[in-house]
Amino acid sequence: MTWSKFIKLREWAKVASQEIGYPIYLVGSTLYKEVPRDFDIVVVIPQKEFEERFGKLTENNWKEALVNSFNFYVGEYWDCKETLGECGRVPLDFKVYPDNWFVDEDRLLLGEPK
Repeated sequence: MTWSKFIKLREWAKVASQEIGYPIYLVGSTLYKEVPRDFDIVVVIPQKEFEERFGKLTENNWKEALVNSFNFYVGEYWDCKETLGECGRVPLDFKVYPDNWFVDEDRLLLGEPK
């Protein structure tokens, strides 16, 4: 990711996090690979709210809940792709996670509500 694209992504995330009320992080291989497969962007919301919106998280249905959350947020905030173009032909991968998932994984805060 070039510095100018990172700055554009961060500016978008600052605005989007204010609008949706939750922090937005850059995660995954983008943080350590020179040429990542995609840019993983995660919105982190409280688990209770995640389950109210997208379904109870159980061993059997967590994938379905993630698909529901993906469709919800991508539909509302996909305009980031217009801002960044194709990011050097690396796709953007948006996800929504409850706040108790991947808490020990590396992540870079892009934007948070004030």
